[in-house]
Amino acid sequence: MLIFYILFFLVILFLLSYFLKILDLIGSIFAFVLGFLVTYFGSFYFLILLIVFVSVSFLATKYKHSKKEKFVDFENTRSWISVVSKGIIPLIVVLMPFNFMDKAILFSVAVAAATSDTISGEIGILSDNAFYITNLKKAKPGENGAVSLLGEFWAFFGSFIIAIFALAFFGIDIIQFVFIIIFGFLGSQFDSIFGYIFENRGKIKKYTVNILAIGISIILAYLIML
Repeated sequence: MLIFYILFFLVILFLLSYFLKILDLIGSIFAFVLGFLVTYFGSFYFLILLIVFVSVSFLATKYKHSKKEKFVDFENTRSWISVVSKGIIPLIVVLMPFNFMDKAILFSVAVAAATSDTISGEIGILSDNAFYITNLKKAKPGENGAVSLLGEFWAFFGSFIIAIFALAFFGIDIIQFVFIIIFGFLGSQFDSIFGYIFENRGKIKKYTVNILAIGISIILAYLIML
């Protein structure tokens, strides 16, 4: 019976994501599968965190979207590649043999990193005062490795939002709450660093950068938790 309710809820989310053009058709299918696996092997609260991520990212994407359309990498409706690049690390965390609390914290970090990176990029691209994260030289908004004070604020805020929900769902303490914020925020910084070093040189694509950035933030978080 529980499986039926999960599937029913996910079907509704699938229809909303597709018809609201949050994701394209294939992206919506991938999100459906990801949502089921995360809920079945993790918790319904894990799915809620992903919904919060998607919702916040959708709002950030729509914010002044006409102005952002001039940027080459602007995405209005996201594809399956975007779902995989932001969702594969959280899924791996769920499938790992951690105890529930460790799994909840690491999953929250992964989603916080994805949220932090996504909304900082979507809103930070509107800043006229961007600079490269590695050498602080002036950069054009939207360039790989470019950050801004506006983007950094929203990067922190995105991580903070996920930490708030983790606090409500998992009963974490204040140290764990701050832990999620810090490592979620770091995920966004790693994305900018890897984008500048590797993506600008054509070594890897931006979706690979996403996976690496979230993955590194999880590895570091796990090592600190040992």
